[in-house]
Amino acid sequence: MNTNDRINNVIQKFLDKKGDYDSLKPVCIVHEGYVTVNGVQFSPHEDYKDKAGYKLEIDLQDEAVRIEELNKLNVDIEAYNEWAGGRVEYHHLDLYHPHSFLVVRENTGQEKQYKDLWVGGKLYVEIVDEELYKLKEDEDFIPRFNRTIYEYLISKKESAQAEDRWDEKNIWYTPYRNFGDWFDKQPEYVDAKPYFYSTSGKINWTEPLWKLALKMRQKTDGGDFKTYMDAYRYAVRQYDSYGEPIKSPQKLVKAFENASGQMPKEIVDYHDG
Repeated sequence: MNTNDRINNVIQKFLDKKGDYDSLKPVCIVHEGYVTVNGVQFSPHEDYKDKAGYKLEIDLQDEAVRIEELNKLNVDIEAYNEWAGGRVEYHHLDLYHPHSFLVVRENTGQEKQYKDLWVGGKLYVEIVDEELYKLKEDEDFIPRFNRTIYEYLISKKESAQAEDRWDEKNIWYTPYRNFGDWFDKQPEYVDAKPYFYSTSGKINWTEPLWKLALKMRQKTDGGDFKTYMDAYRYAVRQYDSYGEPIKSPQKLVKAFENASGQMPKEIVDYHDG
């Protein structure tokens, strides 16, 4: 999974059931250890007779113990879900991920009451990401986490501006303002380094360069850019390749041409599509 996809997966956890991006706000609290929104339990429908519900009461902070116990719990959940069979009268149970933790959104000043921090009936945001789970113990995790999201929002803003789509109706407009205001109000964190990015502040692409070129071509075909070269120039500004700058758009042109000669499946599918 590349950096953008990873950050987007995290962002999706902040949205309400309607997918409102205004719910994306900086975080102010991160909980220690392994925590989920609804605890850790097996809670089947009362009609399910194969196994009674239960809660895991053991300490789940030890990773080896946690993974072992959650695997057992997930086996019970999968058996129940198979029994439920998608029938509307029986609720579905989500599997537990071994690297889950909770954060709380910052009060951005737009909330009239404390309850307005709640989104979709939940105060906490549950983040599921193994690397972030391990990094959350960093002393500067909160500013670095917020910087990671903010850098992503900056790239969205720049892309929209290049296409003359940046205004208050853009889905990233309010989140960009929220994160920008957070750093303006806390200038001591202005130099916080984002996670998953290279030291230059660009997104660090850690796959073959031709795959980035393919991604830019697909974005162009989808209407995000006017020409492939515009997309390649954007990639040069926004991405490093394995921690090193992409020196010119021609690097992407050449990488795609060379890969096309070898006809990997992704390029074959792209041309066939």
